[in-house]
Amino acid sequence: MAKKFNSKALSGHSEIADAAFSRAPRVSFDGEAADVSVERYWRAMHDWARASKVDEGVPLYLHLPFCPVRGTQSTRVAEITHSDPPIDSYLELLHAEISTVTKNIGVGRRVSQLYIGGGTPNYLSNSQLIRLAETIDAHFDVADGAERTIEIDPSRASYAQLSLLRGLGFTHLQIELREFLSARDAGIGRSCSPDLLHDVFSTARTLGFKGIAVDITYGARNTSHDDVLEELECLLELKPDRILCHAAQTSFAENGEHHISDQSKPLSQAAKLSMFVSMLDVFELFGYEWVGVSGFALPGDAWCEAQAEGRLYRNWIGYTTQRAFSVLGFGLGAVTELPGLIAQNHEDLRTWSALVTAGLPAVCKGVELNTLKAKEREILTCLSANLNAEAPAVMDSAIVSDLKDSGVIEADAGRLSLTPFGRAFFSQVHEWDRNQRLVAN
Repeated sequence: MAKKFNSKALSGHSEIADAAFSRAPRVSFDGEAADVSVERYWRAMHDWARASKVDEGVPLYLHLPFCPVRGTQSTRVAEITHSDPPIDSYLELLHAEISTVTKNIGVGRRVSQLYIGGGTPNYLSNSQLIRLAETIDAHFDVADGAERTIEIDPSRASYAQLSLLRGLGFTHLQIELREFLSARDAGIGRSCSPDLLHDVFSTARTLGFKGIAVDITYGARNTSHDDVLEELECLLELKPDRILCHAAQTSFAENGEHHISDQSKPLSQAAKLSMFVSMLDVFELFGYEWVGVSGFALPGDAWCEAQAEGRLYRNWIGYTTQRAFSVLGFGLGAVTELPGLIAQNHEDLRTWSALVTAGLPAVCKGVELNTLKAKEREILTCLSANLNAEAPAVMDSAIVSDLKDSGVIEADAGRLSLTPFGRAFFSQVHEWDRNQRLVAN
């Protein structure tokens, strides 16, 4: 178990927490993204396909953007609908998009990690969920031991629906709580009552789901420090298997455009850091181990075991025990991560639909990864998962230099390691939130 975090260790770092990385991000999608041509996309895809084996597992992400309402913290690619036809049409196009790609790289490639995100994926009807599963099975071979995760809204997770999801092979559920469990309005939506969450947990465990993860956000301006700790204790009493913590509207640079109201503008970085440190004590009190920089899990979890053995990894989907850094993404706004190129699909539904209908990749923008950027990304990935990374013999990296100068990492015996302060601070400015779409996170 992680040692108890000493909040006094941060006493000399408050200025760093507010000042470090205040310039424009070097490797964020929004900061360095450029148009990606169809030819460039196919070249990267074919290079990856030739270099990898068909039975070599690859993480797969599918985005289902539909929601009944839009939260006020609009950081995710979402479409509002209250009828089935738009969803049916989207599923047909999603099938077509996947078919276009698999015709080029081969049908039946092994999938080591499956993640269905949104939007609100369980907003789909039972027949639509079945159709989605059929699309996946028609194009990929999901490994028997693969984690198959789907995001759910607890208010829509009936016994019948959870039974269907388990029957379709999903092994893990992920619940996004942007306001923890409270009815207090922090201005960012997606709250949930403890009673409802308890019922969903109980049903899911009865049905045999292997894990329930909760993704929580803290640090909204009008959510007090005490409220956050109280609600965290309430949540942990339900014993979710995994918790992911994200500071409200955090990015590699705090001055990005997030389109949020003044009422929901997040706290300063120093205030969020202080709040996170207090949360560490609560997690320890309830027996959770600190995983990477922003994850927590109960002892015996695969994440904990992998971290202890130095084989925990992280791709843009999240933590994983599978050593697979490429990700195939499909759907509106989805990200595909390939050697040398990280590309994102169009976020505009009409544009995405037109390209898919024409049999073209729906890719819009991306970031080219030269040798330096690729190495920086590898180092940051290792640091955020296993807390240390091999120090390159020769590397002109301003990011690594900044991390050293800020006291976030230290170098010793050929290794780079997060300092105690750096581990907490890294979780504030180094988010892997899919919805923020950061690239070097």
